[in-house]
Amino acid sequence: MTLQGDALCQADVNLKMPRNNQLLHFAFREDKQWKLQQIQDARNHVNQAIYLLMNRDVSYQFRTGLEVLKLMDAVMLQLSRARNRLTTPATLTLPEIASSGLTKMFTPALPPDILVNFYINLNKLCLTVYQLHVMQPSTTKNFKPAGGSVLHNPGAMFEFGSQRYEVSHVHKVECVVPWLNDALVFFTVSLQLCQQLKDKRTATAPDSDMRHSSLLVVSTIILKESGSSLRQTLYPLLKAILPQSQAALSNTR
Repeated sequence: MTLQGDALCQADVNLKMPRNNQLLHFAFREDKQWKLQQIQDARNHVNQAIYLLMNRDVSYQFRTGLEVLKLMDAVMLQLSRARNRLTTPATLTLPEIASSGLTKMFTPALPPDILVNFYINLNKLCLTVYQLHVMQPSTTKNFKPAGGSVLHNPGAMFEFGSQRYEVSHVHKVECVVPWLNDALVFFTVSLQLCQQLKDKRTATAPDSDMRHSSLLVVSTIILKESGSSLRQTLYPLLKAILPQSQAALSNTR
């Protein structure tokens, strides 16, 4: 699997079918890329956090401490939402996976008894392959469709089209993506800086004592260097999160 930014541009799947020991091979079509919605959503939240920090003139002076706290709350909300998109994969039903455009990404085409799903979990790109078998009419009296889940277990049942299926085997592959790990670290550092500034402003001077100084200055206690502004400190961190295009490593079997 190869990930570039938010695009999965290469994937090769080798699968041995247990019923007949047949080896199947599927690969992404060369003219196709699969966009990972989690990374796109995370980047959008980061861009919104950057906009909140940068949409004022560089000489802008905050008038009250409350104004700063509201800004920090808004920035932290966007950063938390961005991080959550990478740490909390979406729960999908098996029919949702079956109807996904992923089924059209491979050559040769996936057979109807194979489902695939890609998602991000923390610093890992995950591939799940489901092998299915068709449920016979005599067995459907015990049919109980599975709900949404990140990972479905063998025995999970679902209906798609006019046919009922049961998951017989589940295969999962994980690839560590270094730049996603860096992004999670940057999220943690950025959120800590915001919280430390909030704590300092809440615990120190009242509004009237802060009107004549920039409230974006982070104390030497926080940054260990006077005169560094929150904007100057956070902006490089936020820009480093989720680069627009960066290859990630993985050839995994």
